[in-house]
Amino acid sequence: MRKLIPVLFHNPAISIDSRLAMRYTRTRATFSGGRIMVGENNKVVIVTGGSSGIGRCTASALKENGCIVYEFSRRNIPMEGVVHLSVDVTDEDAVNAAVQQVIQKETKIDAVINCAGFGISGAVEFTSMEQAKAQFDVNFFGTVTVNKAVLPFLRHQGKGHIVNI
Repeated sequence: MRKLIPVLFHNPAISIDSRLAMRYTRTRATFSGGRIMVGENNKVVIVTGGSSGIGRCTASALKENGCIVYEFSRRNIPMEGVVHLSVDVTDEDAVNAAVQQVIQKETKIDAVINCAGFGISGAVEFTSMEQAKAQFDVNFFGTVTVNKAVLPFLRHQGKGHIVNI
C-alpha cells in the first residue's frame, strides 16, 4: 500500500532536494498535489541535524512512513520512534563510530540525509572569521565527513542514497 506524505519544504529552491530525499524508497516516488507517494518499507535512514528544523521534520516524516531512523545531532531532543546518536558532525571519530554503530545494529544503510547546519544573520562585514569558519565546518565539512564515513559501506552493499540539503 502506498501512503501520501506532505512535502516538508515550501521554498521552491529546496523542493528539488525534498524530491530527492524521498527517492530512498526505490519505489519511484510520485508527486501529486504537493505530496509524495511512498511505498511502505523498513529502510534504514540516517538524518543529520535531526534535533530541529528541516532535519527534525525529515526524521519525523521518515519514521511515520515506516523507516528505521537514526538521528545524528549534538542535542538529544527525544522523538518517539527515532534513535538519537549524540554526534558532532565536525568530529570525524564520532561520526565514524556512530556510522559503525548503525551498521552493526541494522546491517544496512539505505539513505543518508544531511540536514545539519546553521545560519548566521546580519551583514557579512559584521561576521567574524571565527563564526564564518565554524559555519563552514558544520555546513560543508560536516557533510563531507558524514559522506566519507558512509560511502565505503554504500559501495560495498551496492546501493544507497545520499541527499545533501
